[in-house]
Amino acid sequence: MHKDNLPDSKTLLNHILELVEQYRNQSANHIELTSLRSARQQVAQLWLATPQEMLESSYTGSLGKAHQTLLQSGLREEALTGLERQFLEREVLPHMGYGLDRSLSINCLLVVILYLYPHQVREDWEINADVPDWLIKDYLNFILSFPFYFRANGESQQYFRFMQNTLNRLHGWVFGDPEVRPKQEIIFLLAHQINAIQVYFNLENPRDIQSKRGDITEFYLRSQGAQIDYAFTDSTSTHQKIRIGFLLKACNPSPEIFLLLPILEHLDRNQFEIILYVFNIAEHQLESYCQSIVDKFVRVANLSLDLQAEIIRKDDLDILLVGANITSSTHLITMLANYRLARIQITNFASPITTGIRNIDYYFAGLLTEPMADAHMHYREKLITLDGTGFCFSYSNEPYTAQYQINREKLQIPQDSVVFASTANLFKLVPELRETWVKVLKAVPNSILMLMPFGPNWMTRYPGFAFANDLQTIFRKYGVESDRLRIVKSFPNRAEVKEALKVSDVYLDSYPYAGTTSLIDALEVGIPTIVWDGSTLRSRMGAAILKSLSMYDLIADSEESYIELAVALATNPALRLQKKQEILHQMQQTPSFLDGRAYTTQLQSIFVSLYKAWQTSSSPSV
Repeated sequence: MHKDNLPDSKTLLNHILELVEQYRNQSANHIELTSLRSARQQVAQLWLATPQEMLESSYTGSLGKAHQTLLQSGLREEALTGLERQFLEREVLPHMGYGLDRSLSINCLLVVILYLYPHQVREDWEINADVPDWLIKDYLNFILSFPFYFRANGESQQYFRFMQNTLNRLHGWVFGDPEVRPKQEIIFLLAHQINAIQVYFNLENPRDIQSKRGDITEFYLRSQGAQIDYAFTDSTSTHQKIRIGFLLKACNPSPEIFLLLPILEHLDRNQFEIILYVFNIAEHQLESYCQSIVDKFVRVANLSLDLQAEIIRKDDLDILLVGANITSSTHLITMLANYRLARIQITNFASPITTGIRNIDYYFAGLLTEPMADAHMHYREKLITLDGTGFCFSYSNEPYTAQYQINREKLQIPQDSVVFASTANLFKLVPELRETWVKVLKAVPNSILMLMPFGPNWMTRYPGFAFANDLQTIFRKYGVESDRLRIVKSFPNRAEVKEALKVSDVYLDSYPYAGTTSLIDALEVGIPTIVWDGSTLRSRMGAAILKSLSMYDLIADSEESYIELAVALATNPALRLQKKQEILHQMQQTPSFLDGRAYTTQLQSIFVSLYKAWQTSSSPSV
């Protein structure tokens, strides 16, 4: 397409703004999607036709605004068409020099940013490459961007290698020659934009990635004058009990609060004094309940990190448990966790991989989730293992009841169909898992797959129609009818989710990132549940739950055994009924992952031992 045939950038911008609004409101409409693709193609052609000396002014003008609008639209989550792939392979990618020093490299880079994620192009991007100053921030934002979900088999491993290379290069740039060290504004961007969430969904060891991320974050904080380290003296002169603090985002219904509640509810108050620190006001009855069961409740919202650290340090904590996930996006608790806030600092399953933060001393896991002798190699923290799963949830103060009536008729599911269900989040549904599930459907002709992948605890907005279209592609590949898929909207609470699960016959756990709270939902309503055991904590969580229920015959160790178990349950109603009764019986016996008193008794012993060890050494073990 010749530039003379293209609209001017201002007209194109207005057109794109209208299309994006329509696309977001009617994502299923093929016409809007096709029009938006066409507009993206026009922007791409304008970039290719823009002279080098006009790139900066174009980027700060209407063309750049159109570019940013497209980036924020979610269009990159849609699979490329054959024509789009052909355009990139013929007209764009061949012109990108490795060091971005060829004549059309920047033009082509701008086009690539519109269509692809960095790991889809190559695994070893130059970090401090010959990128002009006006583009460097957005270039790094591109390098650190990631998709909502992976589309191609092997892509999660490809992304992991990409992140290893990227963090190695970023780390070398920040800690290398001071003469070429990035500016403060760039270090700020790196510290806040590195997000490891897509590192979860494979069986690789994330320790190096996370440790380098932790180093960069701490470097940024120190460069801002943050007093990261702090010397604590013996606390026996200031308080008699072991003073333990817990750091949480908010006391609203979430896996993090349900994971923390057993400890708050059952710690021995004769031995421990409890302080709960929260960042956000929840305005929920769970917050009132939390306030009633702790000795001190402190809100640290809307304060600088240094002031937050000062407030916590004044409480002279012996132990601080970080109860928020600080291993994916970078938020205030991630930053604050870099400070020395207590004599001993620990985290647990709330962060599903190592934090990589120097001042987090210990990571608590279970022998059922980290049974191997070399498990410590996956953690920067010192690994401590408890008996059982290593995690426990308390739902005794969950206030909700189901408000919606959900049944097969409403979901247009025939009464005689076998329904396979999963509430695993979209992030967990890697292509290999999606293919496994479709293979299960292929083997059980009278079956339906019901998914609820858009849970609000992970994200607030999902590329739902793009995901559905990708999944239907797999259905076509295996010759499975498209009407055998049901994707159900997210529900506001567990009560609604469990009500929806009652429609199903068999629950399919995700892999390689297994379920916990999603699995418990299914088990509480007695749905026979199939899990796939793995080699890391995040891939063993579901198997650990079933092992603690003595349901070993529902644990697979390969795709083949996973499919065999699914088919066996689907085709044998008597077996399903037997497993349902066994599950309900075991769940009524207060399994270890719901036994807050027994779980906390284990933790208390460890807390006391760690505190005594600190007193002996007068310094935390790292």
